[in-house]
Amino acid sequence: MAASSGSVEGWEAYILSELSLDPNIEWTVILQHKEPMSAASALADRIKRKWRRIPAGLALRFMERVDELAGRSAYPSIGKFQVDERYPLPDLLPGVPVLHVTPNESASRLVQRFDEETIKTIREYQLDLLIRFGFKILRGKILSAARFGIVSYHHADNRVNRGGPCGFWEVYNDLGQTGSTLQVLTEELDSGTVIKRGIYPTHRFSWAGNRRRLRATSTLLMIDAIRELARERRWCPLPDPRPLSVYAHPLYVNPGFRDSLTFLGKLAGRSLKHVGSRIFSIRQWRILYQVGPAPSQGVEPPAPANLILWKFKQLVPPRGRFYADPFLCWRDGKLYLFVEDFSRATGKAVISWLEWMGKEWKYGGVALDCPYHLSYPFVFEHQGRVFMIPESYASRRVELWEAEEFPGRWKLARVLLDNVRAVDSTILAKDGSLYLFTNLDRSETHDPGTELHIYSIPDLLNGTLCPHARNPVIQDCRVARNAGGFFTDSQGRLIRAAQINSSGYGEGLVFREVKRLTSEEYEEETLETVLPQWEPGLEGMHHTHFAQGSIVMDSLHRVQRFF
Repeated sequence: MAASSGSVEGWEAYILSELSLDPNIEWTVILQHKEPMSAASALADRIKRKWRRIPAGLALRFMERVDELAGRSAYPSIGKFQVDERYPLPDLLPGVPVLHVTPNESASRLVQRFDEETIKTIREYQLDLLIRFGFKILRGKILSAARFGIVSYHHADNRVNRGGPCGFWEVYNDLGQTGSTLQVLTEELDSGTVIKRGIYPTHRFSWAGNRRRLRATSTLLMIDAIRELARERRWCPLPDPRPLSVYAHPLYVNPGFRDSLTFLGKLAGRSLKHVGSRIFSIRQWRILYQVGPAPSQGVEPPAPANLILWKFKQLVPPRGRFYADPFLCWRDGKLYLFVEDFSRATGKAVISWLEWMGKEWKYGGVALDCPYHLSYPFVFEHQGRVFMIPESYASRRVELWEAEEFPGRWKLARVLLDNVRAVDSTILAKDGSLYLFTNLDRSETHDPGTELHIYSIPDLLNGTLCPHARNPVIQDCRVARNAGGFFTDSQGRLIRAAQINSSGYGEGLVFREVKRLTSEEYEEETLETVLPQWEPGLEGMHHTHFAQGSIVMDSLHRVQRFF
């Protein structure tokens, strides 16, 4: 491991602590930067080099202080570590020897190289891998001093952002998503071999909050990659479908004086708009529906090829409640609707059911009520029995319930996954096999919409679920989170509906074709994107379900409080 000092930040400490639990990983040596100058000399050198940038530096520090107050409570920890605090390396890696090294710096003081003697000493350790948690831009023979190179973060999506600082320009430009790239370093800046990439929602109101969340959630990129390397003894780079890699964006640098002041103005404007909207209005989820004729026995029609959303009818919930995450179920010739039924008075939701009466939905009652919040009532039939997998994030379990007296009485059949933070779990039956698609918040940073995991289910009611070899198969907040059941379109393609959750929750839907699903591979691609823009006052949508010719969706409406 390569570090600039004898300590690392909390997010780095979390990575080291998690990797230390793996029996296949052994720490050999810590390469630690040996500072040739005293602290006083280093300070004098920085002042000499940067005196002309003092106004920009003061503005940047002022901006950071104000921004830190706004984001002081946002994502401060990962595991037992505070993201921004520093932790001594001897406490994290006890007994691991330290090799003090002094790199040669370029005239710009940005690039560092090592002399032949240092490279020879490093190679004597016969390292498989170097993890970069410090130093500057590394070039030269150090890049090949370990068998599998140097693995390092670029805390941005290197396809659209190269440079820094971490997480700033995404907030400044109000981009919906912030990326993180794990790469094996090459001579070209931020253009190494990409091993993993994650795309996460941007914290729109704080650079500090965005930076902390990005560093905390992206720790899993390195943990997963190094565990895979230790297990398979080779890197598995991300495929790049582009015929030619072209970077056509600027090289981002630290914000200047004008940028810092502009940034504070932007944050103030966003915050005032957000607070004002909450004072004068509320948001309410409603159900959109289009009911078809009762299905023929044993015939499963494909989803319609043409949907006109402004023609859909609305199911408006009672005042003080909202309905979301609708699922349909035909049973004995009758059509039932299961929804997340949220009460503002209690601050949590139950699962309620409604019955289609020919022209309207009739409320039937509560199907499932637990001490914790429930949503996403995925209802399905299996071997003649009816089951439900509701979202129960707060319980830290993925629960399977079975109907005792359909539709209003259910019993817990088993726990599919325990001690996990999971949302929007969905079953796919394909080629005689059952699969569970679920979204996990492994970092426990309240970001359950970035990772999609797949498990095969040998036996629905017994036995252990088998995780997919490439879990998480997706790490992208724009397409990872499930948005209803799978369906087959008019061309016979298997479609997974997914949510867009970048700059906000429930921005829209994407329909993605499942191209390949094996025990070792998973591939899907986007066919269609649907945004809530067919009528005024719409602010979101994040769910759809097709059931034998009938369709439901949900939509988010801004409702005035006082008018």
